Amino acid sequence: MKRISVLVVLSALVAAAVGCGDEVERDPKLNIQVIGWGSGQDGTVGFQPRLPVFDTAAQVRVNLTHPGTGQLVNTAAFNPSEQRAVIPKLRFGNDLRMEFEVVDTQGVPVATGATPLFDFDGDELVKGYRIQVDEVDTFSPVGSVVNKAGRSELTQSRMDYRAVRDFEADRWLGRVGHVTVPYDGGNKALIVGGAHVDPVRRPAGLPQIKIVQDDLMEFDPATGYFTDLSYDPQTRGVRANSADRLFEGRAFHTVTPIGNDKFLVIGGFTSGDPNARALNSIELIDLNAAPGTRVQQLVDASGSPLTLEAPRAFHTATYRPSDNTVIVAGGIGRGGENDVLDSVELIDLDESSVQTVGQMGEGRAEHEAVLMGDGETVWLLGGRGPSGALSSTETVSGDAGGVSISTAASMNTARYAFAALRITPNNGSLVMAIGGYTDLDGNVTDTFEFSSLGRDEFLAEGNWRLEEGRGNPQAIELSNSNNIVVLGGRDGSQARLTSSEVLEFGDLGDPKPYTARTTEGTSHNERADFTATPLSNGKILLIGGVGRFDGTTTTLDSAEYFTPLDPRGTAPAN
Repeated sequence: MKRISVLVVLSALVAAAVGCGDEVERDPKLNIQVIGWGSGQDGTVGFQPRLPVFDTAAQVRVNLTHPGTGQLVNTAAFNPSEQRAVIPKLRFGNDLRMEFEVVDTQGVPVATGATPLFDFDGDELVKGYRIQVDEVDTFSPVGSVVNKAGRSELTQSRMDYRAVRDFEADRWLGRVGHVTVPYDGGNKALIVGGAHVDPVRRPAGLPQIKIVQDDLMEFDPATGYFTDLSYDPQTRGVRANSADRLFEGRAFHTVTPIGNDKFLVIGGFTSGDPNARALNSIELIDLNAAPGTRVQQLVDASGSPLTLEAPRAFHTATYRPSDNTVIVAGGIGRGGENDVLDSVELIDLDESSVQTVGQMGEGRAEHEAVLMGDGETVWLLGGRGPSGALSSTETVSGDAGGVSISTAASMNTARYAFAALRITPNNGSLVMAIGGYTDLDGNVTDTFEFSSLGRDEFLAEGNWRLEEGRGNPQAIELSNSNNIVVLGGRDGSQARLTSSEVLEFGDLGDPKPYTARTTEGTSHNERADFTATPLSNGKILLIGGVGRFDGTTTTLDSAEYFTPLDPRGTAPAN
């Protein structure tokens, strides 16, 4: 069995040149550079070009893991004051991850960080990665290593605006209504579109769009940089003919993964006078294609661009692997905020066609759609109609030859702009609804509830509550603990909620299967209406939204991490 040596460096790493000559046999090495957000040796809080100082740190554990199987391949431990450690003779393999855990005297992690997933086959003599180690259950800015005055310094990165067209070079690209999706196995994130908007928006009202964006941004945790995909480093300019940009700039659209790092961009708003205007266009992003060809129009058999039959935004679009189709449901049309659509359209990727396949019992927008475990049934939950929030739910099933839309159990609380997810316990058959607005005036709920298809009700108890009511929260289930992180949102006065909380999972048979716990720390930019995306390095990436910059409420172009505490049970190595 081939093996590797791992060199862990706690200070900034400078790559050394590898000598020449085939006659010298050398062991391949994996070099890890560690940075972090926290206190330095002098007590100054900020980005540190080495492991930050954590007051309760007693030990640093370095684990080589295989997250897909939960396997702990090998581990080592050392004192935080040491500069480096060597873990000898680790196996080669695929989809590996190097993890740092800073633990206290009780062995409880106080800070964590990890590399993205990587393969190591020994062909490269030296392979390097960067880990950002941050305190658990807190927020930290995303850092990039930049050269300044001959030194390597760490700064908070911004959206890359070297490729901005038609704007002044120093004008930032703040955005809300964008979509962020993970790709490359969760190693990177793709940010699509969005808009610079008036930061004050009435719940259920249309956004006041100032600038709509057509760009695609890639975030790479290995560097901390955002890169505009239309930027060509060879020419130091934008690619010709708007290549690798959307054909139509848009916000409040959907970006639906359809497999193999391909995505459909559907609908959304573009700027209009006086109100935002809904779009019916469909575009394909193929990140496997050559640079300059990664954004394509979806066309029918005759070569004509495919479009929705009804322009829409605030809709849902769900990919069904069972028949390679996308179900597009509801949303707001071109008739204003009360033009709530009840139509369901089906995009058939095999036949390159779009057709309306039925109507829901109620028009709904700002609802949620969850694909169930059969890969076919789409569960549509809640949302809002012209007169208020909805508690009703419906399912879409069947194939392109015959789609069925059926009424399902109603939720206990009517809600829109909430979070919904299919949770892992009970074999992934349960769907959970969390928070949201309960009326058009913007009152919020702190409740959560769940159900499965075939039940005639959603389960909820009086003590199943968040610590705070939240409109438009983000919710992500953690892979190891099945805890759910709930981030951001707004309260009933529309103030930004900069805190986070964790719904700690106990057991579905308990009277209270989830218990809410508010975490320490708040968002650095006081952001709301952002996107939250889990990455393979174990962190949650927050991008954009409405927040503060230099004391002024604005649409943000910045990003930050939330580092969840997600304890992993030790699995035996092979």
